[in-house]
Amino acid sequence: MKRLRHAPASRSQQIRSTLRHPVIDGDGHTLDLLPVLLEFLADVGGGTMVDRLKEHPAYKFVVDQEALGTTLAQRRYDGRVFDSWWGCSGRTLDRATAMLPGLLEERMGELGIDFTILFPSESAIVHSMQDDDMRLAGCRAHNMMTAELFGAHQRFMTPTAIIPMSTPGEAVAELEYAIGVLGHKAVNMGGSPRRQIPKFKDELPSASRYITRPELYGIDSDHDYDAVWAKCEELKVAPCFHAKEQRQSISSYVYNHVGAFAQGNETICKGLFMGGVTRRFPKVNFGFLEGGSAWACSLFADLISHWEKRGGEAIHRLDPAGIDVDEILLLLGEYGGEAQRRSTPAIESHLRVEPPRPEYLDEFAACGIREKRDFYDLFVPRFFFGCEADAP
Repeated sequence: MKRLRHAPASRSQQIRSTLRHPVIDGDGHTLDLLPVLLEFLADVGGGTMVDRLKEHPAYKFVVDQEALGTTLAQRRYDGRVFDSWWGCSGRTLDRATAMLPGLLEERMGELGIDFTILFPSESAIVHSMQDDDMRLAGCRAHNMMTAELFGAHQRFMTPTAIIPMSTPGEAVAELEYAIGVLGHKAVNMGGSPRRQIPKFKDELPSASRYITRPELYGIDSDHDYDAVWAKCEELKVAPCFHAKEQRQSISSYVYNHVGAFAQGNETICKGLFMGGVTRRFPKVNFGFLEGGSAWACSLFADLISHWEKRGGEAIHRLDPAGIDVDEILLLLGEYGGEAQRRSTPAIESHLRVEPPRPEYLDEFAACGIREKRDFYDLFVPRFFFGCEADAP
């Protein structure tokens, strides 16, 4: 294979030469594939679909960099967040490497990497389109495109198929096509679709799309996503998430970016765990990319501490029905301050209020937690966390 240049060994090469195991990049990224995507999108959805994508705000944001043309005063007026700008390398060879699979393959030794799993960047805008036709056609076109572009380089790299997740049905259909027909080996589920809240949809229809909640997949969903995890188990692929929590700064991309993937991934990870997904699907592993791993350590500890206080039988220790009001009043008379004793009738009335009983008590029931060791078994070997330079 032709070499572009001869240069001293890079620092990455030097480190790789000291290792006795392969180095796998689990979260590489591709760039500048949107022009190619349009060709495949035309095959899937026709020229009209291409025109619709070109007019979409997400396309203009990526291609025309519209955010950089707005002023702080404009963004203050319409509440627009100041999202990513100058997010790619300004070095020619590095930019080309992220575009061209053949060049990436040639530079793998220099990068100190034996194999890389590649996620989309620009072309991923189709993943979260609220337009059903555009989302489905865009994901299909992306998967066809990457299967063709990277197929000749599968010894060194594999692209991820992007799977639409607004409904379980569309996810299962694309999993079957991307894995079963195109031969993809890795999948990207993206983040959380935004769900409209029925009350606001009924009472404020024109504003309801701005007042939403995230899809949690494991709990509180309007859909049963078990069919998706079952299909992943059948096809032997790990669902991976690039979930970004939307921040609200109108002036600083850094503010919006720091911790955004960690919080977005945590939202999904909590839902999957609390919904008992890792209990019901013991052969399916989940990946959470680009957010680092510190949040996962905190989440693991927080879940255990909450179970110790509120899970299983422990919640009964907090039951207000166990309070002996008469005993408290006796203690109040003996130990209470003057102001408390003056307020004894009001305090008694307050203590005798019987709050409603919740529909269910054990919020960990779906997990089937019986002892602390269960947290380890259902969390540590089942969830994997990706660290990038921006989120070490």
